[in-house]
Amino acid sequence: MTSVSDANITLRDDDAWLVFRSLASASLSPSPPAAAALIPHLAAGHHCLGLKRAFAAAVFLLEKSPHADPVLEAALQAIITSLAAAGSASPALALVRALLHCERCLLAFSAWGSPLIELSRADTGAFAAFLKVFD
Repeated sequence: MTSVSDANITLRDDDAWLVFRSLASASLSPSPPAAAALIPHLAAGHHCLGLKRAFAAAVFLLEKSPHADPVLEAALQAIITSLAAAGSASPALALVRALLHCERCLLAFSAWGSPLIELSRADTGAFAAFLKVFD
C-alpha cells in the first residue's frame, strides 16, 4: 500500500484518497505533513469530486480524529478558498462550523472570513447561513 504522502507526490488523487479512507476506517490519522498536503491537493482542481473528498478529509481530521495533530492553517484555508471559488456555500459554511466547534484548532478569521463574505455576497441565501455559523 502506498502512503498518503507518496500518492500526493505522484499526483494520484484516487490513490491518496483510498489510502486516507483506509486509515480513517481504522480510526487512524495520516501524519500532519501528509494531511496538510492531502487537503489542498484534492481541492486544487476545483472539480466536484476533489472538493467533496477534501471536505470529507478536513471534517474527519477536525471532528472525528480527536487524537490527530491540528490541521494546518494553510490546508484549511486552501479548501475554504476552493469551496468559495466553486460557489459551494453549504460545504464551506459546514466546514467553518466544524472548525469553530473543534477545540484543537482555531483558524484566524482573516483565513476563512473573507472567502465566506464574498460567497455570501454572491448568494443572498448564504448570508443567513453565514450568521448561523456563530451560534
